[in-house]
Parts: sequence; structure tokens; C-alpha cells
Amino acid sequence: MKRFANCGASHRAMDAILDLKAEHGFGPDDVARVDVHLPQVHVNNLMYDDPQNGLQSKFSFPHCLSLCLAQDRIGLEDFTDQAARRPDLRALYPRIHLHPIDKLEGECPTRVEITLHDGRHLSETRPWPKGSLALPFSMDDYWEKYESCVAGYLPADDASALRRALRDLPQLSSIAEMTRHFARPFGVKSFGAKGSL
Repeated sequence: MKRFANCGASHRAMDAILDLKAEHGFGPDDVARVDVHLPQVHVNNLMYDDPQNGLQSKFSFPHCLSLCLAQDRIGLEDFTDQAARRPDLRALYPRIHLHPIDKLEGECPTRVEITLHDGRHLSETRPWPKGSLALPFSMDDYWEKYESCVAGYLPADDASALRRALRDLPQLSSIAEMTRHFARPFGVKSFGAKGSL
């Protein structure tokens, strides 16, 4: 299960940054430098240093790690063409430094080192990303992922009803009790913030 809607090769570093922020309470303006030691293959997978659109942003370490410095939650809306052009994220790109290591993914955990302007040096090492078999999601993590995925695509009432149906799936008398909540007219891709077409 992927925690974030981008290339999984960045997820170990993203997890590390978010956990360091939660533990130490710093924000993007506090960060002087981020050094990431990681397998070369992860660097190869995320080849866009200057992403120009949403697709490229999913394969960009500067974009993905800057998101984690700038905010506490990462969702689908953070990998759009508009998000790829965010000036606040681009201002953080020069602070991110990658140090590839010529080892296989399973042989080389990702280590994130963050230097703050106040002189503190913080470090976190991740051999596996959250959501992997080695570090599985909790039920709360699954529901958080669900809420992130349906936001903007289902009206709030349908999203809540679908969540209840998914929770009660083994007891449903018909699968239609679940599927009716995401049935939409052909060609309708998303809903507005207030659940209107």
C-alpha cells in the first residue's frame, strides 16, 4: 500500500521528514539543509529536478521532499500541474541534497539528515516505507488514505456512506449497497469542494 500518490522510491525519505517534523516541531523556514543518503536506483527513478507538470512532480525528489517540509499531509492535489508550480515549494529545492549509494534497495536504507538554522542536526533512517509488508498500515492509516483519495471526487454524504459500506462489507446483503455510492454519470470526473457537480 502506497502512503503517497507519487513514485514509491521517495517514500522512505518522505516518511522520515514527516516523522522528524512531528517529533521536533520545525517548519520549512527553520530548515537550512536536507541531506538524503539513498540507493542510486531511487535517484534514477525520480529524475526530474525541475518538474514542469503534475506527472513530472510525482518523479521529482525536490518536489516530494519540499512538500514534506512545507506541510504535514500529502494528497492527490499535491501532484497536479498547479502544485508543480508552487513558488513556496520551489524556494525549498536548493536546500535538498541527494547522496546516492551504489547498493541495491534492500541493502541500503535511506537516511535523512536535516540541519536547522538554530544549529540542530536531526537524523532518521528508514529501511522500508510506511505501508510496506515490513511496516504495514494501521486501520487508521487505511481510512486516512481513503479520505484523501475520495476528497474532491465524491460528495461528503456518498463518501461517508461508502466508508460505512466498506467497513461492513462482509455483512452486506448485496454489493450494490457499496457500489451505488460511487456510481456517476459517464464523463463526470470530479466534484467541487462542496460536493456539487
